[in-house]
Amino acid sequence: MKSLATSKPASERFKSVSLHSLELLERSLPKIQLNLKAALNMPVPLQPCIRDIWSDHVLFQGNQVSGIIDLAAAKSDVVAADLARLLGSMLGDDKQRWDVAIDEYQKHRSLNANEWALIQVFDQANVLLNSVTWIRRYYLEEQRTVDNARVLGRLEIGLQRMQAML
Repeated sequence: MKSLATSKPASERFKSVSLHSLELLERSLPKIQLNLKAALNMPVPLQPCIRDIWSDHVLFQGNQVSGIIDLAAAKSDVVAADLARLLGSMLGDDKQRWDVAIDEYQKHRSLNANEWALIQVFDQANVLLNSVTWIRRYYLEEQRTVDNARVLGRLEIGLQRMQAML
């Protein structure tokens, strides 16, 4: 594995956010691992899921959803994974808006207690994994095109969310 310090130069901002994210990842990982391990024993129903549903994959016309793109990952899974990814990417840590969204979802399908618990666990894992994915792409896979304002914005949001988790 390449050292961040010896990789090709990145913008100072990208480097700073990456290093801080990795520090927080190291501190957060043991708790997330325990929560994910506990989740393995939670019985939940499987159903068709998109599995890669996040804010950029939901198209809007005004306030109405007009489409969903990139269904390549779709297969049976737990609905908590879809809800965690979508709501985390759209609502961040705004628990009031999460509650409104979950209440709206439950008008169509009730969630059991295990699904509720898994949504939180999956959201926390997503926060960590999203940041690691972009850092890995940049430094290990040398995809230098990720060093742009949009990706930096995502990394900074991830960093804020990791700080809130601690």
